Amino acid sequence: MTFDKGWIGVRWRASDPNGDSLEAKLEIRGVEEREWKPLKDKVKESRYSWDATGLADGRYRLRVTVTDAGDNYPAQGLSAAAESDEFVIDNTPPQVEGLTARVEGTRISIRFKASDAIAALQSAEYSINGGEWIAAPPTTRMTDSLAHDYVVDAEKPAASEITVAVKVTDENDNVTVRKVTVK
Repeated sequence: MTFDKGWIGVRWRASDPNGDSLEAKLEIRGVEEREWKPLKDKVKESRYSWDATGLADGRYRLRVTVTDAGDNYPAQGLSAAAESDEFVIDNTPPQVEGLTARVEGTRISIRFKASDAIAALQSAEYSINGGEWIAAPPTTRMTDSLAHDYVVDAEKPAASEITVAVKVTDENDNVTVRKVTVK
């Protein structure tokens, strides 16, 4: 299975002592929900990937039910089910608020707050006038929570109009980019 933004994969291991072929049924539900919703039926492989962008952000569980019914007489097949631990579906990028940039002599001061409703922030970077992205450490010096304040002191370019962009990524690789222009 390979990573692709917005896709989730699951694998399981099942066997049948007498060699019957197995098929799986996958169901999903939010941790606050009571009923399982069908995700995919008649899966012959022991893995499955799906596009999770159609599901709302939140915590979910997956249930895999495996059966050997296809190789047995009606009502003679056996089945077993297993339920996953909780996992997060997070398709929403972090929020950037209060982005300001101010020229202070030969320096430029950049300030912003970043937050995410579900996932810890992973990184923040800034770029001046489309230049390379430079890491912006949070004021706490540890990127480990859902919200952080950032204060960056950078060298002021020679241009009279300066565009500062900030890019924030959460631990689920959701990215947001915002900009501000200083004249």
